[in-house]
Amino acid sequence: MLADTLQEAALTDEPTQNRIIQALAQDPELTIDEAIKAAYALYSKGPWPLAMLAVRLIAAMGYPRNKPAIERFIEDISYDRNFPYYKLCIATLNEIGVEIVTPYLIRAMLDTRIDHDPKHIRQGRNYGKLERFRDVEGIMHVIASNAAFESLCNPTLAYLLAQVIADPELAEERSYYLYHFQKLGAECASYALPALIGMVQKWGVQDEDGKEAMELIHSFPKETLEPYKYLLATLGDAGA
Repeated sequence: MLADTLQEAALTDEPTQNRIIQALAQDPELTIDEAIKAAYALYSKGPWPLAMLAVRLIAAMGYPRNKPAIERFIEDISYDRNFPYYKLCIATLNEIGVEIVTPYLIRAMLDTRIDHDPKHIRQGRNYGKLERFRDVEGIMHVIASNAAFESLCNPTLAYLLAQVIADPELAEERSYYLYHFQKLGAECASYALPALIGMVQKWGVQDEDGKEAMELIHSFPKETLEPYKYLLATLGDAGA
């Protein structure tokens, strides 16, 4: 059994573990479903070091064999950033590749129906607004791990920022998105400006988020702001 082999590997040194994992990964009889099942059975029952070896095996199996693990990894990362192989899952998603993984990330951020898919752990889970955001917050850690992920996914985050602007219950979430774009600076101007302007329109510069959004807007290059000059003029002194 796979679990027995991983148990034996756990008792060896790192180079030996790597050889065992590579040998398992090249075994044509071993399926990705077996590896995934082993990883999550070991995670739920322990010991965790064996679960880590199973995840390393999933990574070593390579794409496209480990394609079925992509959704599961994203789901776990979004749901619980404290589980023991969080960083390893992010590293594996990076290894699989930005072009392959990005569509899964965007779907996870935008399509709430995925959480009612029988394939997923949280089948039928009733999402509240705050809970939905916390899942996206976890996914943002994957995005932040790679500049190429950021380039492709940040317009989606700007869209999500626009969705939470008007709801006072989501002030904490609004601040989190704003902080994300503040770190990006001028590079986010082309896609974040509509949402940032909307934040100032809704809350004004007396609100801390509105004030910070306006400061971020003012930091953008003039040529980027030019198409928005009439809209910025409606903000009064704040938009000057």
